Amino acid sequence: MQSTKRIEFFAEGVKLKAGGNYASGNHERAKRGAIKGWSSASRRRMREFMLCHRPNAETVAIGATLTIAGPSPDVAEVRDLWKNWCRAAQKRGWVIVWRLEVQQRGAAHWHCIMYVDIEQVTRGGKVPQRLGEELVKLDIQKSWEKALREMGPVEGITDPKRYRVMGRKVASVDHRMCFDGADKYATDLQVKPTACGSWMRYLQDHATKSKQEQIAEGFGRHWGKINAKKLDRVDAEEAMDMTDVQYAVFLRAYQRLCTPQLKDKRVEAKRCPFGRRLGRRIKRGTRGDSIWFSNPETVKKLALYAKAAKPENPAPEMDPQGALFIRRMPADRMARKGLTPIEINTGSEA
Repeated sequence: MQSTKRIEFFAEGVKLKAGGNYASGNHERAKRGAIKGWSSASRRRMREFMLCHRPNAETVAIGATLTIAGPSPDVAEVRDLWKNWCRAAQKRGWVIVWRLEVQQRGAAHWHCIMYVDIEQVTRGGKVPQRLGEELVKLDIQKSWEKALREMGPVEGITDPKRYRVMGRKVASVDHRMCFDGADKYATDLQVKPTACGSWMRYLQDHATKSKQEQIAEGFGRHWGKINAKKLDRVDAEEAMDMTDVQYAVFLRAYQRLCTPQLKDKRVEAKRCPFGRRLGRRIKRGTRGDSIWFSNPETVKKLALYAKAAKPENPAPEMDPQGALFIRRMPADRMARKGLTPIEINTGSEA
């Protein structure tokens, strides 16, 4: 008996429902321990929350990267910084979904999707859309710079060649915004359209083996949300049911389409003559529910192709004399086994 697979289409991506039975077991709620890594269940919850929730008011979407200027502070200072800034953002009414990451130099920084009401920033004043977006970006930048200043002085700088003030080597500064380039690199803000699936995909992209070194360890939660009550849960705009065979054809093509292309410098060895190679193939989607931030129209075309390639009730094969042929295996394989197709006379001839 064939089970039914399902594809649900949203504005920023799709949700694949492959089915599967999971034993719940005798689970008892225990005391929460220390967060030691970014589990697959946590990543799945973040993907589903971003896909199925939208702001309930007219807002502008901002993709933000917030970085700590200067030498990397200790974990306690990072936690205090983020707690203070989140409290200020909550008071301003900003809706934020954030994820923590560690840079190569060891400093923590955050990637966020922010939904901000322009009229809240302009205090009810009517301004052109472009000007309102710039005012929102300026407001976010000033709030983060204020949080960095409130961290206090930085003393005992061990790498004065890297962290300078007006081109000069220093041993201490009054606050972190004194460093050269702090005003330029502390914030990276980009206005995103309503359907910002690419930015959502970037937020959850560090689950692969090549990105594990960027996952924060010992900092606490890896992702979270601010003012989540201002987000409404949305249903799928469209859904498509498929058989097991149709879903297998679709998933094979879709996984190949999502396989990344990576740069490779082994051109001299003729292993990668064009300087690129295929990355690790994504294996999600074979069981349970999975979230993909892809263009829904592209996924829909692949699904329609799979349904056309493997129809649910294919027409039986008929010969000119009216005989119905039923084949359970390819003809060449039947010949090797000494079998012949079953012939059933349909009664077209007396």
